[in-house]
Amino acid sequence: MMGTVYSRDEMEKRRLRAARALQAGEIRQADIPRKFHVSRTTASRWNRVVRTVGLDGLRKHPAPGRPCRLSEDELRVAALIYRNGPKAAGFACGRWTSVTFTRAIQKRFGVVYNPDHVGRIIHKLEGLA
Repeated sequence: MMGTVYSRDEMEKRRLRAARALQAGEIRQADIPRKFHVSRTTASRWNRVVRTVGLDGLRKHPAPGRPCRLSEDELRVAALIYRNGPKAAGFACGRWTSVTFTRAIQKRFGVVYNPDHVGRIIHKLEGLA
């Protein structure tokens, strides 16, 4: 089962909700991973940032690098394509590779990515499973 793909705004809201609950004593740091679906390391980092910088430290910042060529809606569709597997996308193989997923993205959205970059996208999508 795939995890939820959050937009940058949704991720910021989730971080701030967790931090405010932590500051108000409504939740312990140990409970953040389960309640907010993050790792213990992430919960620890959020707690450290709030203690040292404050809530503003958890606000979203401009993303470095080139903007994504797929919209948030297209990324959600790409996640569904990935989850449904290569056969459902018209490929003979039973397992995604960076090359086949690159072709699937190009076929569906007309966007050409380098297979190395798509490999990072696949890794991210697998982490959400």
